Amino acid sequence: MRDLATYESGLVSPAVSAAALAAATAAAAASRVEIRDLTEVSDLTDVCQLFASIWQPGTGAQPATTELLRAMAAVGNYVAGA
Repeated sequence: MRDLATYESGLVSPAVSAAALAAATAAAAASRVEIRDLTEVSDLTDVCQLFASIWQPGTGAQPATTELLRAMAAVGNYVAGA
């Protein structure tokens, strides 16, 4: 495993890495939550509506737009939902 801050490998033993992966896999299965890329316009619109309901921006303002999320996904950014 590579440390993202230092780009050094070997900072975590293979046993610890395997245990962490097993724990994360078990937690994901137990939660029954699926995380997936959001690429459909309808999904991105739903996300924008969710953001607006949480942050409640002023009239005419949005925390994010469907177009912004679509552009981010199109150029390789990770746009995902659970």
